[in-house]
Amino acid sequence: MQSDALITSVLWILLAIGPTLAEDDRPIAWIDGEPFTVDDMELRVADLPPQYQAMISTEEGRRAFLDQIIQEQVLYLGALASELDTDPRIARQIEQSRIRTLAIAYYEKYFGEFYGYTYDELRDYYDGHPDEFTTDAQVRMRHILYATEEDALAGKARLDAGEVSFSDLAKEETLDVKTKRLGGMLGLVTQDMPIPQLGAVPELQTVIFDLPIGEVSDPIESNLGWHLVLVEEKIEAKMLDFERVKPRIADSLLVPEEEAISFYEEHKEEYLDDMQVQLRIIVCEDEDDIKAAYQALERGEGFERVVEQYSEDETSKPDGGLLGYLKPSSPIAALGRKARKVINHAITELEDGRYSEPIEVDDGWVIALREAHIEPRQKTYEEVRGSVRGRLITEASNQRNEEMFEELRERFDVEINEENLFAEPKPKESAAELYALAEVAPPPTAINYYGKILLFYPDSPEAEKSQFMTGFLYSDKLKNYDEAEAAFNIYLERWPDGDLAESARYMLEHMQDEEIELPDGL
Repeated sequence: MQSDALITSVLWILLAIGPTLAEDDRPIAWIDGEPFTVDDMELRVADLPPQYQAMISTEEGRRAFLDQIIQEQVLYLGALASELDTDPRIARQIEQSRIRTLAIAYYEKYFGEFYGYTYDELRDYYDGHPDEFTTDAQVRMRHILYATEEDALAGKARLDAGEVSFSDLAKEETLDVKTKRLGGMLGLVTQDMPIPQLGAVPELQTVIFDLPIGEVSDPIESNLGWHLVLVEEKIEAKMLDFERVKPRIADSLLVPEEEAISFYEEHKEEYLDDMQVQLRIIVCEDEDDIKAAYQALERGEGFERVVEQYSEDETSKPDGGLLGYLKPSSPIAALGRKARKVINHAITELEDGRYSEPIEVDDGWVIALREAHIEPRQKTYEEVRGSVRGRLITEASNQRNEEMFEELRERFDVEINEENLFAEPKPKESAAELYALAEVAPPPTAINYYGKILLFYPDSPEAEKSQFMTGFLYSDKLKNYDEAEAAFNIYLERWPDGDLAESARYMLEHMQDEEIELPDGL
């Protein structure tokens, strides 16, 4: 079964254990004459991740788990009986597993999830900073956006008279394209945070948290226009449980809030909200059609009228081509990859109330009208707090981690021998075996074998012959007389009275002669 496979995958990472007698010592099974008790089973279950514990809550799962424990234990006993624990390779693996287990345990205890802060340090901070761990109040709200106060008052009159629901009125009249089909729904709005879909609109923030549930606001003016607002739900602020916020507490200890605020003040230029433009578009697949639309605009026809007559974008056409406020990175489905090009053109080349000449896009042509704009805005610290703190916490965590390992290296006197780290590993072959390989190898490979003998077996009988043969191959086979001369001189320095000393001197004098023979014994 699939569950068996999952349980097996977990079991293989658990240490094989002997019986542990505790309060409930009723035996479930006997293995090699030793009881495996109810408490032994519960301890093994407790070691499993929660998702696997749930699988073992059924009778079938508990039986399968016991079968896997027995299977593991008899394999373990079989390995001991076969003395596999004395095999050098397996013994190394056991020791490496022990080292890894203890290393992970040490890291988790003294650094791990909470950067090494103790329970008492975390608890003291939590008790001393209750405001940090109280959730912000939230409201679930809708809005209707109008161009003028008069329009907003007329809409509120219809709502007050019960002629239409807030949602239906939003679908009918709002200028906010993003929420029009959602009946003006903006979702959950957090106190002192940007409003979803709208961004930072402080004029609304000052009203919505005091507005009674179900009551429509009076018209509220913002830089976007005039709003009617309906609050549908309120979620009060509350203190979060200590166990849930321990990671946040550790973050606060690692990077105090004043440090994050100071960083924000020094890097404000990195946290600007892009300029936004409110666009209407006319989209045509055929170039002749877009030219006809442009000529209609040039004759003075209204943009929305031309949209109705020529535009082929069914998404924006019902709203007179209106797309709402857009940033350079905003996607526009009808324009594909060229959306950024069109938005940037509107930002840099158009003024409010002016339209562009036809612009080619992925699947046709577009004319863009820039109706209004919002200047670039400095984002508040609250808006970018998560980004700022995340950046600083990552840097501080890495630094603290490095400091911990540096302290451990110093405490346990760690030294690194760079020369040996990158040194050539000692060959498995003996000096005699390397020499035999060199005798049948091409000259460059043979020289490499001789070099290994000289490096790793400098006192072997083959070392003297290897030094001489290096010089001989360089001179006789490779015609590299400079290397040959160096090799023979090294031979004479080390073995001035060696069996091949006279031959080395002879080679130094005659190595460039046409006929040279090897000395006897080589």
